Amino acid sequence: MLSFRYRLQTLLDQKIEAKNQAQAEVGKALRAVDEANRTLEELRNKEQALNDKKTQLRNSLFASESGQRLLAADLQGRTAYLRRLDAEVEDAGAEVFGQRIVIEECEDAVRETRRLLAEASRGVEVLEKHKSKLEERFRKEQERQEALQMDEAATAAFLRRQRSDAG
Repeated sequence: MLSFRYRLQTLLDQKIEAKNQAQAEVGKALRAVDEANRTLEELRNKEQALNDKKTQLRNSLFASESGQRLLAADLQGRTAYLRRLDAEVEDAGAEVFGQRIVIEECEDAVRETRRLLAEASRGVEVLEKHKSKLEERFRKEQERQEALQMDEAATAAFLRRQRSDAG
């Protein structure tokens, strides 16, 4: 008995491999989004810490630790430090904004990889359905051929018996 051989098996294998690669790409893109979100959280924490430090410095700008009068040089140093902190807070805010853009790009990549995965899955599904239909058709044809051979064998045996009974 012949066995079924799908003539597009190579193409189906390629489509399955493309689907597997697309699944891997989706996973990779999702990991990139997670990493970008962790980085964003770290940057937000850094920005918040700088804001807290700036608020604390502003509140104690004119206060003296020893209770003595504050010298102009000390006040100038604290003011310069406060300006530096303002610049750092601004930089941290820009980093947070930049990271949000990175996250959006990562999420766009996830959407695109999911679209490609859906496309690859449809391609595999179509070929698998085609293969299944051809296999069913092949099986039915095999059954028909077997039934035909059985009929021919039965007819031949009947004719032999009839000839032997007649002669």
